[in-house]
Amino acid sequence: MADFTGKRGLVLGVANRRSIAWAIAQKLAAGGATLAFTYQGERIEKSVRELAESVSSPLLTECDVRSDEGVERVFSEVGDAFGGELDLLVHSVAFADARDLEGRFTDTPRDRFWLALDVSAYSLVSAARAAEPLMEAAGGGSILTMTYLGGERAVPHYNVMGVAKAALDASMRYLAWDLGRKNIRVNAVSAGPVRTLAARSIAGFPTMEAIVEERAPLRRVMRFIPKSPRCKLCNVPFAGPDRVFRLAGFGQSRKNPNMCTACFERAPVGGAEIEVGVLFGDVRGYTALVESASPEEAATLLAPFYRAARDALMRKDGSSTSSWETR
Repeated sequence: MADFTGKRGLVLGVANRRSIAWAIAQKLAAGGATLAFTYQGERIEKSVRELAESVSSPLLTECDVRSDEGVERVFSEVGDAFGGELDLLVHSVAFADARDLEGRFTDTPRDRFWLALDVSAYSLVSAARAAEPLMEAAGGGSILTMTYLGGERAVPHYNVMGVAKAALDASMRYLAWDLGRKNIRVNAVSAGPVRTLAARSIAGFPTMEAIVEERAPLRRVMRFIPKSPRCKLCNVPFAGPDRVFRLAGFGQSRKNPNMCTACFERAPVGGAEIEVGVLFGDVRGYTALVESASPEEAATLLAPFYRAARDALMRKDGSSTSSWETR
């Protein structure tokens, strides 16, 4: 493990424990680094605070990267917390309207185009500018951002985010040129399709994941992930090493084993036209049976019927909520 003892870092972009930024933060903290964190909005403050406290963070502060004043305030607080110096900056910030991550890139409206570039690309420039004096005071530093292949090639449905990543990549190179003379390194990591909360908003993400699984040169990770069974909607596997997907909230749903728990719970309720079927079962002689048998015996005899009915529902993506689903 790399030694980060004595290093001070700021991590931008942690949303929850599935965030790539959080995985990076854990490695840095395990190596001895002291980390400050930001969050964007009250909605995620609690989850980020819990994560920050788990690595004994001295600073958690709100940051809207679209505000120059907000960015300057954050780095002022970081300077106060770390004695006017900073060694590490992790920039894992990106956003595009979900409506622009499906359909055609051509249809992206002007306002949402600039929103994606502002949050996903210019935020690196503003953060690097604010970090520069702190890193210079520390004798140098390292800035890391997150990119993706969609900034180099056209990836279906990645759309405006791909353009934003292209701008991010170019910004990273120019920042590296400007700041290199002060011993400040600027790099980008392309992690490939990783199943984060943000990734789930990209239409066709499971297809992107499947292509990487098929074409990645080393295939060291993908070969440990089972091909089936998988969620019918998001394609996440239900098994695998250490049951990592189940622990992350993507385990197989008990109400519909064709879906993961996350997809089933987030499935839209109402407001859609669907085919509805009602199954009425007349089990001949059951009334007489329950009069002469115990409830346990009657349930045991009826369980095969329930299982057959449940399986028929599941094949059509129905769901069961009755107690017999566990029999």
